[in-house]
Amino acid sequence: MEALNPAALSKDVLGSREMPRLGRNTAELELDAVFELAVAGMSELTPRANQKGEAGRSDEVVVIETVPGGLRAEEDQEIHQAIWSVMPVLDYIIYEARRNHIRLILCLVNNLDNFGGKAQYVKWAQAAGANLTNSTDSFFYDPTVKGYYKDYVKAILTRRNSYSGIRYSDEPAIFAWELMNEPRCVSNSSGPHLQAWIAEMAAYVKSLDAKHLVAVGIEGFYGTGIAERLGFNPGDWAASLCSDFIQNSAVENIDFASVHAYPDSWLPKASMEEKLRYLSSWVDSHLNDSEHILKKPVLFSEVGYLQHVEGNSTVDRDILLRVVYDKIYDSARKLQAGGGAFIWQLMVEGTHMYHDDFSLVAHDHPSTYKLITEQSCRLQMLYENDRDPDWQCAIQP
Repeated sequence: MEALNPAALSKDVLGSREMPRLGRNTAELELDAVFELAVAGMSELTPRANQKGEAGRSDEVVVIETVPGGLRAEEDQEIHQAIWSVMPVLDYIIYEARRNHIRLILCLVNNLDNFGGKAQYVKWAQAAGANLTNSTDSFFYDPTVKGYYKDYVKAILTRRNSYSGIRYSDEPAIFAWELMNEPRCVSNSSGPHLQAWIAEMAAYVKSLDAKHLVAVGIEGFYGTGIAERLGFNPGDWAASLCSDFIQNSAVENIDFASVHAYPDSWLPKASMEEKLRYLSSWVDSHLNDSEHILKKPVLFSEVGYLQHVEGNSTVDRDILLRVVYDKIYDSARKLQAGGGAFIWQLMVEGTHMYHDDFSLVAHDHPSTYKLITEQSCRLQMLYENDRDPDWQCAIQP
């Protein structure tokens, strides 16, 4: 497995197996998932890098979370040392991913508070004496907070894997870095701060690592800059969150665009037919904008359906997932911008304690598992001359 040259991320890359077109997400990174993914034929895994840590044996679910490196208080140093002591677990996961021909997209921080997120950075800065309000928007513009984030990024990207001896910045199994999961602002006046933060941090990552790709991690909502795009948002609320698909993705050091799709939770009162129409237009709009305006690939890096809600069915989830898969396949077949679609979130047996409302174990849902495998098969067949020789399609599409 060779490292991917960011300068080569073009229609040529989109037409090869270098671009991970099928994958899954996990908030709690499971070691067993590496092997299950290899069997299913998936080529991408998106773990989240968060703010706390828990060690474990190789047969356990391990939450891989990290802490920014700029803290100076004695008690923070103790926490810092304890958390970084579990980093060999991530080393092992990356090592095994490479052996199983799986590429990873590593997310560097969460917007959400579930694992600390950007709010924790603000708290650390306040504890260190920074004169900040409780608004988490300061994450995007305060020099102290930005320094914490940069310290952390540098520590991760320059880390040398304890199993392989390879620096993360040179690791072939890492496909890309994601700056933040679903960046949002509290105040809609903070949009310029978010845009400037994306540009600054994307350039900083590139200064440390010229071998890997960089994405923002946005949900794909349109801002107020292009009024005719607002109708593609799931509601008026989406334009008030400061992110803007076109503006954020157009940043020079952002290599590909990212989009999320949660029609079931974004449109809770809509009928299945309405959700289906919305999802179809949402995917079409972002494929078209990526192809004709951004001229960059786009990954639908999270596609989720509420699994544990009364009235929702596996049949409905499969219908929605097929819409995304079919459109991505059609785009890939034409060598256009569609880069892939990753389900949120696929789990393995025995991990129920880490499930959320979107989680599913593939083997418990054979129709969904078949759909995922068929998508992997037809994408592999599409690029038969360049496909991975170590993986054979189990189902003929």
